[in-house]
Amino acid sequence: MRLLRPMFRLAAGRPAWSACLLPLSAVLVLTAGCGDPVARDLAEDGLHVEDVTTGEGLVASPGDHLRVRYSTWVWRDGETVREVDASGEEPLGFILGRGEVMPGWDTGLLGLQPGGVRRLIMGPEMIGHEHRPRALAADDVLLSEVTLVDLARIQVQELAAGAGRRLDRGDYVTIHYEGWQYRDGEKAEPFLSSREDGGEPVGVMIGAGMVNPGLDQGLEGMRVGGRRQVIVPPSLAYGDEGRGDVPPGATLLYEVEAVSGPEVQVEVVREGDGQPAGPGQRVQIHLAGWVADAEGGKGAQFQDSRDLGSPLNIILGSFKIQPGLELGLRGMRPGEIRRLQVPAAMAFGRRGYHRADRTLVPPDTDVIYEVELLAEPQTTR
Repeated sequence: MRLLRPMFRLAAGRPAWSACLLPLSAVLVLTAGCGDPVARDLAEDGLHVEDVTTGEGLVASPGDHLRVRYSTWVWRDGETVREVDASGEEPLGFILGRGEVMPGWDTGLLGLQPGGVRRLIMGPEMIGHEHRPRALAADDVLLSEVTLVDLARIQVQELAAGAGRRLDRGDYVTIHYEGWQYRDGEKAEPFLSSREDGGEPVGVMIGAGMVNPGLDQGLEGMRVGGRRQVIVPPSLAYGDEGRGDVPPGATLLYEVEAVSGPEVQVEVVREGDGQPAGPGQRVQIHLAGWVADAEGGKGAQFQDSRDLGSPLNIILGSFKIQPGLELGLRGMRPGEIRRLQVPAAMAFGRRGYHRADRTLVPPDTDVIYEVELLAEPQTTR
């Protein structure tokens, strides 16, 4: 599939197709004299792209953070039929090329510059399912008019490649990191260090918003043992408000080391059926937990929701539960039972688990969970 074909030729200083377009408040008409490029493009790629206004500055590329204003209509027989979606008071923000918007946007917004306006006419395959507006027929075509308000881009430099496994969105990693304000191409005032006072590595779920958006994105693709420098513009750090020792409008430089990438071992004890659980869904579970013994088997039991007489209700993606449970529950189906072997760093960590004067889980101890998903996951957002 061609990602972005040239959409016009210059003639007498303006796009040749401009005479073929009426304002959106009227009707989009493609006259016989202009041919039918929309039908051709929809048949070939499922996507037709038209630049209404060109912008200036950085060119939108995969991995960039975009903020856009938009309106989307059902488009039928050359006309906009009804509006089905539009941006609110605040522009919509997303990372381009990451599946956070409709596939037609991920492809069709490549190359757009801030201030530019682009029309995207998308067939069903470019609308997708996850971000599909409500109440659409299976064969509906959509037209989106998108204005790029601004875009921001991090800069990443590898300092040491690392020999461990590659880390991506959804992975848990422990990191050491140091941060400086960044001015005139150089480090300026330091504002944090996880190494101060013998500090321990910090656990982060990549893509979960546990750190600022720029640093979060900068962790992707690291390998365990690797070191990386990440330069984060203000809009992806602490913006116009600042935070702590970081003043408003500050660009930041981080040096990050991926210390470890612990993983949950998942064993399916009983298969389930139905919709798999994922972030943004409320799940109802029964949960039992044991301390892992020296051989990795069950030791002393410290938890069983059945003893409480009621299941637990959890919203995945809220990160109000241990990282090991968060990851271990994803993809479960109603009726499924899983056994999770969870390393200490993703469970109770260095603190352990204490109740009154009893230590139920010693510090730095792995645990074993058995979890049963009881009902169909419910979407919360």
